[in-house]
Amino acid sequence: KSKLVGVEFEMKVALFFVFIGFATAFPRYLDSHAEPEPLEDICRSEGNPDGKLCDEFEVVDVPDSAFLIKRKYPSGVLVYHQLANANVLDKENYLNSFYKIAKYFDGDNDQNKKMEIRYPIQSLMEYNDEHTEIIYGFYAFSLGSDYTLDTAPKPNDPELLLHHEVASEGYSKAFGGYVDEDRFERVYKEKFAAVKDEVERLELPYTKKYKFTLEFNDPRELNHHHRHEVGYLVKFTLARPSLRLIPAQPIEEICQSKQNPTGVKCLDYEQYLIPGAHLTIKRRYPAFTAVYYEYPNNDPFNRESWLIAFDTLTAYINGENGANETVAMVMPFQHLFEYGNDKETMTESYMAFPIDVSLDNAPAPLDPRLKVRVIQANDAYLKAFGGFVDMPNFERVYKEEFARLAKELGELGIEPDRKFAIAMDYNNPRECNSEYRHEIGWLPHIYYF
Repeated sequence: KSKLVGVEFEMKVALFFVFIGFATAFPRYLDSHAEPEPLEDICRSEGNPDGKLCDEFEVVDVPDSAFLIKRKYPSGVLVYHQLANANVLDKENYLNSFYKIAKYFDGDNDQNKKMEIRYPIQSLMEYNDEHTEIIYGFYAFSLGSDYTLDTAPKPNDPELLLHHEVASEGYSKAFGGYVDEDRFERVYKEKFAAVKDEVERLELPYTKKYKFTLEFNDPRELNHHHRHEVGYLVKFTLARPSLRLIPAQPIEEICQSKQNPTGVKCLDYEQYLIPGAHLTIKRRYPAFTAVYYEYPNNDPFNRESWLIAFDTLTAYINGENGANETVAMVMPFQHLFEYGNDKETMTESYMAFPIDVSLDNAPAPLDPRLKVRVIQANDAYLKAFGGFVDMPNFERVYKEEFARLAKELGELGIEPDRKFAIAMDYNNPRECNSEYRHEIGWLPHIYYF
């Protein structure tokens, strides 16, 4: 009897370790063999009232393919997290982005508003021209048709941005199962290769420059009912810093005028054409009163610093001042650089007051980083460019644009005193869209009262 008990115990131990081994291997098995969960079992509908809230899209049949899916996605607002190292195919990046965006939906926004997550979780990868390296990547959730850039809650997390995405379409392949960290990149690359082979076999149009993924499940859930999709976009224009390829939004479409009564208030100026110039414009600005933010860190090309300055200045004009009065915002949002000893130094960011506000009646700032002063009339040589400038490319893009302006001024025989440089933004820097207008340039001199 004791021998039988011993044998029975050994068999139980053996079965236990077999079970542990299978349980450990099971998610790895699932990553390439499980069937994807059908969308009708995931997304909320009349037939599935308890399902997840899903984004809207149109499905188009792909003849002669056993697995390709073609979808058309409408334009809409996304909340997105850009990856510093651009590597979407890293599960740690995926989880980090998910947690950040999930907090936004859970109320970590300027309205403290809780919203239901709208699936799928989207990612986009942009490759270099040789299609060998990912140069840009982000994860995002859609806010659907309920919000615009003006009405959507603004993220509290400075790494999250709102973005109005253009309509797009793409070919994808769905697969199921839980994909663990060790196999994440390998599995996704295999699925991308399958999509690429199939669209090329069927001679379908697509772009190798942009890949995307769609995740229809909470990545923290461990089960084999996951649904993943990977694919290539058919045609796409990404609103990101391919800035020299994106024209600046015309200033007459931004600023208030008789022809554009709903535009924003802008600083007055006189503009002069420069014979032979393709990029450069010359403007003369009258004297104006401004509230300015003085930088403590002298870091000229730091987008996070610019956002802090913008938030501080907008708080002032929205009533956080000694008079508790709101003041009309006058665009552009301006940044001044002072050069000395061959090194640029950020000195301040400022916003102009409306013409009826002077030193005598301007509300006193409460924030010690803010001051009010008059800036004398001045000339400026400027260059405009468009698009959204993200954090990783911020310094590079602005230096490239200054270099282009310097090159043309040199060709025109114009040599401004480069002690003071200026950058101007005509849009809310927390909004991400392709209709941005930025201007950079040099001031011959600058005087303060």
